[in-house]
Order: sequence, then C-alpha cells, then structure tokens
Amino acid sequence: HTLRLEQTDIVRFCGEIFENFKESARVKKQDFHYVYSEPEYTMYLDRGDMDKILYNLISNAIKYTPEGGRVTLSVEVSEMDRQVRILVKDNGVGIPEDRRRNIFVRFSPGEASESSMGIGLHLTKSLVDANKGEIFFSENPGGGTIMTVILPTDTTIYSPDDFKPDSGSLLSDLMNEINSNSVTLTPAENKVRDNGTVFYSRNREKPEEP
Repeated sequence: HTLRLEQTDIVRFCGEIFENFKESARVKKQDFHYVYSEPEYTMYLDRGDMDKILYNLISNAIKYTPEGGRVTLSVEVSEMDRQVRILVKDNGVGIPEDRRRNIFVRFSPGEASESSMGIGLHLTKSLVDANKGEIFFSENPGGGTIMTVILPTDTTIYSPDDFKPDSGSLLSDLMNEINSNSVTLTPAENKVRDNGTVFYSRNREKPEEP
C-alpha cells in the first residue's frame, strides 16, 4: 500500500466528513455530534485512506444505531503523546460478545453475508495499519460501541516515499537528506514546531575544543 501523506487540518477534514453524514443521521432522527479538543490541528495525513476509514466507521455507527439514538465523532489531539485520537461512539446494538475477539478478522464468504460490518472493519484496520496507526474497539458504558483510531503525528517514523510528491513539504526534503546521511538529528530539546507538526532541526557545527 503506497501512502500519500500531505499536510492536512485534521479537525477540518473530519468536520467535512461529518457534514456528509448529517442527512443520514437526520433521516433516522439520531442525535449526531462532532466534538474536538482543538479548533484546528495540522498534521501529515493520507486523505484518501482517512476518508475510507471514517466513512466505514461512521456509516456502521449510524446503520447499527436505532432511530432516536446517539452517534458522536470526536477528535482528540495529544501533543505529549504525539498522536491524534479519533473516536466514533454510538449507543446502538453493540457487537455480540462472541465476535469481539475477531472483530477485525476478514470473514469467509458465508459469514460475510451475516455482517457487512465485519468486512468494513477488516478493510478499515488494514488502512489504519498502513498509516502506522492503531484501531481498537471498546464498549460504550451507556450501551453500544466506541471505535478508536490512533494516528501518529511523529513524522520521522515515515519514509520519504510516504509523502505526496507535490506536497512541497520541508519534511520530505529533510528526510531525503537524513537518508543520505548529510544531516543528523538534534536532541529533543532542539525540536522546532511548524503548524502542529514536529520537525527536527539540523545540528550546527560545534566549535573545536581548544
């Protein structure tokens, strides 16, 4: 799977997808909300992959939540952990206990007809894995499910080839130089921040010892 990472305001991006599902939730008279910890946050993201991930999670939540139910999309930024957490919560029918262990496993053709959710979650996990993220399921205390996607904001874990060629990113150029051993990374205290994304600055040449 080839990544095409580009600088994206994740809060705005998720908000645009949220808007696309408002009509579906309205038809089912569902209480549909979007909440976020920061008004904006720029990170490197494969927009095509994230669109598919969120589409699968939100469409499942709306589909398996009854009329009058509640679905919430949340974006939580943690600069300390260098990650963004995206949660899709619902108070729907939930996932049967005997299926929870294999929730992200691809079903056989016979099983697939019983649960399209299983097919979607398998594909969703493969995309999250390709983006070096994590996805997991938990029970909603009020009934229903919580699907959590964790995306790293540490851009140094990606290779230069993972970045969209025309993104014109500082990071892409820097990573290419690092790859050719022309620069070294500074200690953590010399990190510099650009639009919510952490980069490493180049080491300055140290003066010779007398």
